[in-house]
Amino acid sequence: LEQAEKNLAALTLTSPGDGIITMLPNSRARTSIIGGATPSFKEGDRAYAGAAIAEIPDMSTIHATAPVYEADRGRVALGQPVTLNIEAVPDKEHKGRVSDISTLARLDYSTYPTRKSFDLKVQLDQPDARLRAGMTAALRVEVERVADSIIIPVEAVFDKGGRMVAYVLVDGSYQERMLRIVRRSGGQALVASGLKPGERVALKDPTLNETRNKQ
Repeated sequence: LEQAEKNLAALTLTSPGDGIITMLPNSRARTSIIGGATPSFKEGDRAYAGAAIAEIPDMSTIHATAPVYEADRGRVALGQPVTLNIEAVPDKEHKGRVSDISTLARLDYSTYPTRKSFDLKVQLDQPDARLRAGMTAALRVEVERVADSIIIPVEAVFDKGGRMVAYVLVDGSYQERMLRIVRRSGGQALVASGLKPGERVALKDPTLNETRNKQ
């Protein structure tokens, strides 16, 4: 009886401090090897030796993690500024810095075909009190800063016989301007010349409508 009571008592765990409990993924409950979702532990699941089932994170040291693929690894370095957009707290952008990058790459099974990626860790500058462990975030790492630059969407850049042009709204009509594009990244184009700050550009080629009207 004493042994049975000890065994029952051992099944109850007491947290060493206050906090919000987070259930961890149960890898043995994954629906498929490639691209399958990994559900969290729930009541009734069979635990296995050494399995981490739950945790109470220290919110004062909260950080963000994300994969960095091989093509981008050479441009990312410790200390670079990071902007985070968090789905559950959409009313502001969160700031942080790259605090750690894994030395070795690992296979990322979330995509097919599988790719290798490095684990990126970001330390937040001023963690919001509304943040919770496990929230989804989109991270944008600032790998370089170009002074006095103009950035426009790539949809506003058109190839006209090998010339890169944009259509600028002037007095109610669009004027064609030749551009010199320095870089393209993440759906944006860095313009070295051809535009002025504040000018409005077309996201669709306005000359296509003129051609249809003539026909």
